Amino acid sequence: MQGDLLSSSPEAVILREGGGTVRMIRPDAIRAVTFPRLPEGLTLRPTLRWQLLAEKKGKTEAELSYITRGITWEASYVAVLAAGEKALDLSGWVQIDNRSGATYEDAGLKLMAGDVRLIQPARGRGAGAERYLATDGMKKAGFEEKTFFEYHLYTLPRPVTVKDRQTKQISLFEPARAATRKIFTYDWREDEKKVEVTLEFVNDEENGLDIPLPKGKVRLYKRDTDGSLEFIGEDRIDHTPRKEKLRLHTGKAFDLTVERNRTDYQRRGTVVETAYRVEFRNAKREPVEIVVVEHLPYSNWQVAEESLQGEKTGAFRYEWTIPVPAEGKATLTYRIKGW
Repeated sequence: MQGDLLSSSPEAVILREGGGTVRMIRPDAIRAVTFPRLPEGLTLRPTLRWQLLAEKKGKTEAELSYITRGITWEASYVAVLAAGEKALDLSGWVQIDNRSGATYEDAGLKLMAGDVRLIQPARGRGAGAERYLATDGMKKAGFEEKTFFEYHLYTLPRPVTVKDRQTKQISLFEPARAATRKIFTYDWREDEKKVEVTLEFVNDEENGLDIPLPKGKVRLYKRDTDGSLEFIGEDRIDHTPRKEKLRLHTGKAFDLTVERNRTDYQRRGTVVETAYRVEFRNAKREPVEIVVVEHLPYSNWQVAEESLQGEKTGAFRYEWTIPVPAEGKATLTYRIKGW
């Protein structure tokens, strides 16, 4: 079968035969295609040709800058909790994933962190609108972080080669020890039977950090008595400026259990009164404090009764901090009036 090729797609090949007849052929019916010659100027690989107008004769250098897609980066962190659980060692890594179709030899890398707006093509392989990567021929020693426009720019410490289809990890910063506080939180909206465990620390100079942290996953470990690192949970952090608190949610406490019951409900016109009893059981060999969170679904509300003094922490939020003895129990009762 011979003719002029009008179009080709995964669905059909359209051929115009000698008599003018246009035929549509299924690709699975084609065994081979032979072209007498390639059209003039046809390029088989993506090619960019520039035609420049020079003001004078002779060789000169030109700088070409463009945005490529298919190369992305992501920050990740490893946090190792110290034996006494009062401090952790945090280290940061950058993972570069190159699917751009090109290899970047001995390149300097600049990583921009922030919510960078990047228009996505309708059917393209978007690189994301959160992280931007630039490569050039720089050869600069030393790590730099600086504010750049409304983002943060990280210059990696040395030239690197990133091959096509390669994933490469590079250290973002050396381990830094941060003073840490472990928090137990009970929020019945999150889990009615379990207590959440959170590690909190501050991104400041006192904790050996004080650098803007790009968003990414944090994996948490604790060293066992035999020296091995044991995985204890993971969380994600958002872009975090200097001086801000970070909270890492590690999971649920095994030895802390909760039983929450509604003990009274009354409605008088538009006023609703609800009473609750929450019992905490601690199987640990040391006492703990649990932050209890209550959400109030009323425009106007008050805590009419409470067995332990709490505090309002939001327009529709109230909290108590309840001590629970080692291998013991503690009970919180309260009554809420809403209208």
